[in-house]
Amino acid sequence: MALEHVSDASLTTEYINKDASSKTSSETGPEITQISETDFEEWARLFRAFIAYHRAALPDEQYEKTFRRLINPRTDLYALVLRDRKEKTRLIGLAHYFPRQTTWMEEQIMILNDLYIDEKFRRNGYARKMILAVKEKAQEQGCHHLQWTTRHDNPARALYDQVARCEQVQYRTNG
Repeated sequence: MALEHVSDASLTTEYINKDASSKTSSETGPEITQISETDFEEWARLFRAFIAYHRAALPDEQYEKTFRRLINPRTDLYALVLRDRKEKTRLIGLAHYFPRQTTWMEEQIMILNDLYIDEKFRRNGYARKMILAVKEKAQEQGCHHLQWTTRHDNPARALYDQVARCEQVQYRTNG
């Protein structure tokens, strides 16, 4: 049985209030928006790059199924995208998230499931802005906190350590 060891970061109110000034992007930079039905090709380009980064593969039909769930307002799977302000059809980043119940409290926890910024646009503060935008969605939905997992060798952990604290270790079995 294969085991994977992954860090789990939580963004709670203590950290939420610390970064309130970073909430929105500048008027000249990309903007964070909800995903739309016309975003499939650009979204799939980014999501394929995200999946490849994780040394994984998905069947082609899974991209279409996931996208349909993301744009369906009746599901609890959501997406924000980082959109070029000048070329509105060009996506620069994505964040997928969903609420999860817990036995520890009545409020749900928001899970940031996937976060990806196009390699050409990294180190500009966009990942931080995406995290804060998802955190805002978590607050709007009454979630207790936002949390996510990442690989131990992910260079973005330097950012994650600035905006959240790592409280747990996650173990996963395959199969």
